Amino acid sequence: MKKIAALILCAALVLCVITGCTNESAPLSAQGFYFNTYIKITVYSDDEAVLDGAVDICERLDRLLDKNKETSDIYRINHAHGQPVKVDKITADVIEKGIYYSQLSGGIFDITCGSATALWDFTSGSDIVPDEDARNAAAALIDYRNVVIDNNTVTVPDGVMLDLGGIAKGYAADMIMEYLEQNGVRDALISLGGNVCTMGDKQGKPWQIGIQSPYSSQQLDVIEISGKRSVVSSGDYERCFEKDGVRYHHILDLATAMPAQSDIRSVTILSESSVLGDAFSTICFILGYQRANELIEKTEGVEAIFALSDGSVIYTDESLK
Repeated sequence: MKKIAALILCAALVLCVITGCTNESAPLSAQGFYFNTYIKITVYSDDEAVLDGAVDICERLDRLLDKNKETSDIYRINHAHGQPVKVDKITADVIEKGIYYSQLSGGIFDITCGSATALWDFTSGSDIVPDEDARNAAAALIDYRNVVIDNNTVTVPDGVMLDLGGIAKGYAADMIMEYLEQNGVRDALISLGGNVCTMGDKQGKPWQIGIQSPYSSQQLDVIEISGKRSVVSSGDYERCFEKDGVRYHHILDLATAMPAQSDIRSVTILSESSVLGDAFSTICFILGYQRANELIEKTEGVEAIFALSDGSVIYTDESLK
């Protein structure tokens, strides 16, 4: 029960969604636990099978990409001792997208970070800081350029560990939105932990999305959006612990396998693609405000809300206020 309560609290702190649904027809909703978080999908459709299909996408991706499930593609790759592994075409596609964002960020975001993320435990309450030798050994194994994809066969060197947690939810959200569109759904709300996606509106009114404050348990803001949009937040308040007066959080500087030091407390990325929002929220946090803002400015169709360590909040698009 303690674990369930902690997960519910964590999900609430990442992003809170205020639906305020006023559609004439009652929405259909489904909930579940995938990607190590609670998810909720709400659609305005008379076909319950469409909603079931959206949940099935979460189940399938979770089964393929969870590095801790012995039957998953990622687990099999990580434990193949350098041998090639035949994977589902979806797995290969997610890995290719991960390599793209790893390359785009110059390795700041890197899907071979599993050796580093495995050292840290932000959920059990153990509050253990890995020793320097372990961190250095883990960091030495991280390099996305070592991943080889040949059609649906993936090979990584022995000891290298993939971790797709940085983009799995975004990929799932994008896949769900595409699926819903293909099945005639115009209005929907998809909440996968820190990833929230909207389609259409609430019977002529914008969706209202609450952004969690990194400074307190209150909301930082409530933004109104319509149409196909993704809202992804990352921050040092999500999965973290304090020890000897130092805050340790889950967004790692992969060069050191230590929590990244940044003047950003949280960043919210608004884009059409949720997988982009997933990757960019991590990249921007590690870059720090100045370099992150430059990245947002040169990327078409992407906006951000930065909550900085000095307490200031900066919107790249003033109309979001």
